[in-house]
Amino acid sequence: VNDGNRHIAIPTVGGTYTVACVFDVDGSVVVASITENTNNFSISMAPNPVVGSAKFKLSLVKNADVKISICDVTGKEVKTIAQNDVNAGTFTYIWNGDNNNGATLNNGSYFYSLFIDGVKVKTEKIFLVN
Repeated sequence: VNDGNRHIAIPTVGGTYTVACVFDVDGSVVVASITENTNNFSISMAPNPVVGSAKFKLSLVKNADVKISICDVTGKEVKTIAQNDVNAGTFTYIWNGDNNNGATLNNGSYFYSLFIDGVKVKTEKIFLVN
């Protein structure tokens, strides 16, 4: 609903939504799209390739049990970045290119995985360059 002030009222029953609008020069809505965000998280990692250290930024819409792990190309877990119950919000984790014993990993390809409430929800390839 366009209330004349370039605002759009959207009745919701909960959840999070992405709203995109394009306005005409007179302020009327030309295009509007509403997409429900079914993911209750977002995660990003930078830089990639990793030189020295990488920063993981995790955002959660609701409280969850979270695990971020690094695996080698054989699928063996070599590092647990985080493993704990996390409240809704945004969090940063730093990885210094080491394994769970503190030893620096060899250059090469690795994968990070995000688990939420025990379910793997995302996996991305990482290149490590020491």
